[in-house]
Amino acid sequence: MLKISEKDLKKYASKQSVLIVDDEELIVTMLERKLKRYFSRVESAFNGKEALKKCKDNYFDLIISDIKMPVMNGIMFLKEIRKQDINKRVIFMSAYDENEYFIELLNNGADGFLLKPNSEEQLLYILYKSCKVIHQEKLNKQLYKELDEKNTQLTKINLKFRKLYHKLIGKIKRDIEELIKTKELAKDDLVIIDMESKILENISDEKVDKLKENLNLVDLKEESSNKESNKISAKEYLDKIDFFKYNTDILEEIELIDELEYEIESILNREDSVTMELIESVKALLSKDLIILKMLAEFDTLRKSLELLFDILSQIELKNLTKRNDEKLLSYLQKIVDYLMDWKKFILINQDATDIHYLDEELITNCINIQKILLSLDFKK
Repeated sequence: MLKISEKDLKKYASKQSVLIVDDEELIVTMLERKLKRYFSRVESAFNGKEALKKCKDNYFDLIISDIKMPVMNGIMFLKEIRKQDINKRVIFMSAYDENEYFIELLNNGADGFLLKPNSEEQLLYILYKSCKVIHQEKLNKQLYKELDEKNTQLTKINLKFRKLYHKLIGKIKRDIEELIKTKELAKDDLVIIDMESKILENISDEKVDKLKENLNLVDLKEESSNKESNKISAKEYLDKIDFFKYNTDILEEIELIDELEYEIESILNREDSVTMELIESVKALLSKDLIILKMLAEFDTLRKSLELLFDILSQIELKNLTKRNDEKLLSYLQKIVDYLMDWKKFILINQDATDIHYLDEELITNCINIQKILLSLDFKK
């Protein structure tokens, strides 16, 4: 047995508390006097029932208990304490004639035994082992807590940067539109490369035709493009229909949607593949955004495309999703969430979009891309 000094024990026990449970007052007094040299707090109880009450009213890192006691013995006490705290460290004091209880105590999670009468060396060794484990568990719990807090902070920072990034991109697009409008920049000077279309899975023409036939998303996209000839700014449009006059609670509703978007961002940061949790969260976001879109007749085309996306996400089966398609689907879902976030920000909150339909094409294009990926999967019947 490793020889433990009082200094070794104090290193861990000095910030811990202990409860002594024994029906013999002499033993309790003797142990209290010894343990007060090492522990920050020492209390005692004279049977299991009294000890249980103390454990409910106060927290103890360690419990040292006798086995044979009136009212409630050590075995019953251990069973009850495990209902309160399955990880509580409990050491039992036993005489040589109490060996028959050992197996039952071990089966119920006893953490160690002290023989009566115990030597100073044995007491220090048993207490040192338990206090060191308690110290390490507390340290691990604190580290996990700090890591979780850091992760939450990073997720919030990432969300802010995403919003800032998309705000910047939106401003650049609007500036380009203004330059084109004032003929300072010719349309021919703009070269837009759709990288997403280049990385799409090779899908047969037959399947693409089937997609167009069933979902009419291409028609919706063309319908959306036709609306560009009648541009109107967000502020003009909302003022024209007195939107906030008749929908006074809409900004509060958007704040609730922001919380849902934050949850989705957390999932996207945590997961590296598409999960049903993510699908359900995106569906929840779509359903809330669709409520807002139904109030805005001018966005009927966008609403229809998102309704179609919601329907097909409700039928998705992930079991046959290849790794390549999984990565693409994850990317497109991220873009859908980001675009919807921008749509609410620039159309409803800031109202600084010069064209209320400036995001329609991107949203519908991503809907089409998602449909193309999902065509190769088995759907729920």
